[in-house]
Amino acid sequence: MAPKKRTPTLGPEKLPKPEQKDEDPINSVLFTLCRQDEFKKAEDKLRSFPVPEGVNAREPTFGWTLMHYAAHSGMPAFVNTVLEKNGRIDVVCEQGNNMVSIAARGGHAEAIELLISRKAEIDCRNKEHGFTPLIWAGSYGHVKATESLLEASADFHAVDCQGRSAVMWAARHGHLDMVNFFLRRYPDLSQRDHEGLTALDHAREHLELRAAMVMAEELKRRMLDASQRDDYDEVSLALENSCHPDVKDEFGWTPLCWAAMNDSVELARLLVRHGASPELLGENSELGRQLEAKHRSVGHALVAVLTASTDLLTAAEADDLLGVKQALENGACPDARQGCDGGGGGLATRGDEGDDVDLAEREAETMAGADAAADIGEEPKGLGFQRKMTALMWLAKHGSVEGVNLLGQAGANMDVRDARGWAAILYGVISFSAETISMLHYFKADINTRGFEGESALDMAVRVDSGTIIQLLLAAQGDIEQPNLDGRQPLHAAAHYGSVGAMLVLMYFKADASAQ
Repeated sequence: MAPKKRTPTLGPEKLPKPEQKDEDPINSVLFTLCRQDEFKKAEDKLRSFPVPEGVNAREPTFGWTLMHYAAHSGMPAFVNTVLEKNGRIDVVCEQGNNMVSIAARGGHAEAIELLISRKAEIDCRNKEHGFTPLIWAGSYGHVKATESLLEASADFHAVDCQGRSAVMWAARHGHLDMVNFFLRRYPDLSQRDHEGLTALDHAREHLELRAAMVMAEELKRRMLDASQRDDYDEVSLALENSCHPDVKDEFGWTPLCWAAMNDSVELARLLVRHGASPELLGENSELGRQLEAKHRSVGHALVAVLTASTDLLTAAEADDLLGVKQALENGACPDARQGCDGGGGGLATRGDEGDDVDLAEREAETMAGADAAADIGEEPKGLGFQRKMTALMWLAKHGSVEGVNLLGQAGANMDVRDARGWAAILYGVISFSAETISMLHYFKADINTRGFEGESALDMAVRVDSGTIIQLLLAAQGDIEQPNLDGRQPLHAAAHYGSVGAMLVLMYFKADASAQ
C-alpha cells in the first residue's frame, strides 16, 4: 500500500488569531498588524516605539512572539528590527518550533541566514514530530532555503520521530528539484525509517522522481566498480554526471580507498580534485588496517595527492603563490574548505569549538570605516576553520590577483560561501584591490551576492567609502537600488555613514536621491 501523504503541521496554516488580553500597545497594535499580514506596517510601527517591554510577549494559543511572526513573514528587515528591539531569538512556540523552523517552512532563505548569523539554533526539533528546519525545508521543496541551511552546517542526516530524513520527505511529496539537490550531496538512499521504508519507497507515486533516484544509485554502483578496476575513464564519466566522489560500497569503501589500495596516483588525483575526502584514509580507517595487514603503505606520490587540498589551503592562507600552484598541480580540489570533512578539506585541522564570532566584532567589521575594514575577518584564532574558508576566499582577502587567476583557471567556484555567507567577492572588497575584484568578475563571480547578515559588496564598499571599488562594482552591474537590512539604498546608506566619496560616485551613476 502506498504511504499516505502527510506533513506534520508547524502551527496554524493561517496565522493564529487569539484574544488579546494585554493592553500593552505592542500586543494590541503590532500583533494585530501581523495577524493581518501587514508586516511592513508592523515593522514601521515597531521602529517608532522605544524598546518595549512586550517585545517578547506571546499570543496564548500557539505561543508565538513577534519574532515568530517576523520569521513567518520572511522579511529580513522585519527580523532585524525585532532583534534591534531586544526580541529573543531562542524562544520556541508551543509546538517546539523555533524561528529558523518557521522561516524554513516558508522557504525564506534570507531570513534563515540572518537568524543563523545571530546564533539561532539550526537543528532545533519540534515536540510532536521531531522536525528540524532542514526537514521542514525538504518537505516543502524549498531548495534555496535548504542550501542556506546546509551552508551553515545543518545536520544533513537528521531524522524525525518516524526515522524519516529530509530526502525521504522530499521524495514522499514528489519534489523533484529538491531530491536532485539532495542527490548531488550523496544521501544514504538505503537508510530506512521506522516502518522499514527507504527514500525510494516513499517516491513510489512519483515516477520521474523515482527514475532519477534509481539512476543515481546505478551511477554510484558503476563508479565504485570502476574504481575497484582502476578504470580512470569510467570514474571520470561518473564524476562528470554529478556522482559524489565519496560514495561508499557495502563495506564502507570509497573510490579514493580503492585508488589508494591500487596505488593509482592518477585516479586519486582525479577524485581529490573533485572533492573526495582524504580523511577517509586515516590510520584508523579500514583502508589503513588493510594496508598494514598487507605490509604496504601509501607511496610518496600518492601522499602528495592526498595532502594536496590541505596544502592548497595552507598556502592560500599564507599568500604563498608557489605553494598554491604546486598544490593545484598535485591535484588539489580548488573548492576545498578549511575545517570541513569532505570537499577536499578533510585533512585540515579543526579550530577550537569555543571560538565563536563575537557579534560586536562582526558589527565593527562592516561598519567602522576603512581602518576597521582592512582588518575584517581577524576574529579569534581559527578564522579559516570557523568560517570554512576556501583558498579563493583567502587569496581574495589578500588581494592576490594572480592567485585568483590560478584558481579561476583551475575551475574554482567563484560563488561558494563560507559559514557567514561570505563569497570571495566580499573578501575582495576588504582587500581594497580593484584588480582582484575585476579578476573575480572576469570569472563570473556574482557581484550582488549577500552575506548572511544582508551585506553586499556594494554595501560594504559604501560603508568604507571606497569610490574606486564602487565604480568597479557598478560597472560590473552591481545593483545601485539594492537596499540593506535597514531599508537604505546605497546612496542613502552613504549619507547615513558620511561616505562623501561614495555619494559622489553613486550620484554620478544616477542613483535615485528621491527613493524612500
